[in-house]
Amino acid sequence: MKKIITNLFDIGLKIRTGLNEGPKWIFYSLFWWCYPATILRNKAANCVNGKIRILLLRKSGIPIEKDCKINYGTLILGMAKRPPAVTFGKRVAVAPYVIFISSSYPGLSKLGEHPELKSMIQKLGPIVVENDCWIGARSIIFPNVKIGKGSIVGAGSIVRDNIPPFSVVAGSPAKIIRTLNSNVVNNL
Repeated sequence: MKKIITNLFDIGLKIRTGLNEGPKWIFYSLFWWCYPATILRNKAANCVNGKIRILLLRKSGIPIEKDCKINYGTLILGMAKRPPAVTFGKRVAVAPYVIFISSSYPGLSKLGEHPELKSMIQKLGPIVVENDCWIGARSIIFPNVKIGKGSIVGAGSIVRDNIPPFSVVAGSPAKIIRTLNSNVVNNL
């Protein structure tokens, strides 16, 4: 009985929130299970409403912590479920048109069998964005990357390696151009 009341309360809360957010929010919050994760992520990338974008990404299996801002056009490629393709910490800001690639393969190309290239091009792994990070527009983040707490990724950067906490990186490939004073950042 308690479970039924809880479920009815959840549905009522979704409908009340939907009246404030609009009909799309109601539709996606109630019928998200109709869509595979890839469709939900593509709809999120093309969604103008930021709250619906976050909802669609969460429903597709992407853990997003409190106070995150993921802008229009952010695309998450790759289907890793456990661990999730991308994990966002608290207060993360992602600028428009950032691409997160959690799996990268050459497809049916013979390059995938080349011994010198095999370790470089066949990758699968989660991307972790820790708390208080800022990722600039049109950056590309590759598999098995951890962006450390309080780091900044400059616009247009291509990130292939882990970024230590409180670092500013930019370029192609991304290189550390500055290290922030962690004491100042922690006191903000």
